[in-house]
Amino acid sequence: MARQVQLGGLVVITLSGWMIVKRHAYSLMVGIVFGFVFFAVGTAINWFMNIPIVFDRSRGLFLKQCRKPDQDPTQVPAPGAGISLNQIHAIQLLTKRVLSHGVQGRGD
Repeated sequence: MARQVQLGGLVVITLSGWMIVKRHAYSLMVGIVFGFVFFAVGTAINWFMNIPIVFDRSRGLFLKQCRKPDQDPTQVPAPGAGISLNQIHAIQLLTKRVLSHGVQGRGD
């Protein structure tokens, strides 16, 4: 979904820019602003969806953060970035939504 939002923003920017240059329709500057907004939202969604989730059993931590390559792995995580594995009672990991037949009223 994030890629579609980004591409939609780029398409709006491109079409608005083309119409401004070709037809001198400067009122389409609003389209460029909306295109940048869609592109920024798509980039933010993509960024936050791809933050790695780590179960570090050696330190007993659950982490959700990006690490710099030169960062010491034994360093204590930032507040709010990780919690102790002892505090986790249940976790549900979903990577893909799967619907079975008949769930949404389609009896086929």
